[in-house]
Amino acid sequence: MKLEDLRPQAVVCGVLPERTVTVVNVQWFGTEAVELTCVDPGRRGGEHLRAGAAEG
Repeated sequence: MKLEDLRPQAVVCGVLPERTVTVVNVQWFGTEAVELTCVDPGRRGGEHLRAGAAEG
């Protein structure tokens, strides 16, 4: 999944080890980094910063 594909309500894996999370909010920092606010299946929330190379 690309950073551009991250949207609220998206269910994604790879943010936390061995479990999926549901994205609550996505805040962009420029074009190469996002801060994800998400919850795991137990409804525990957290914020995670992800960065990736800009695609051209």
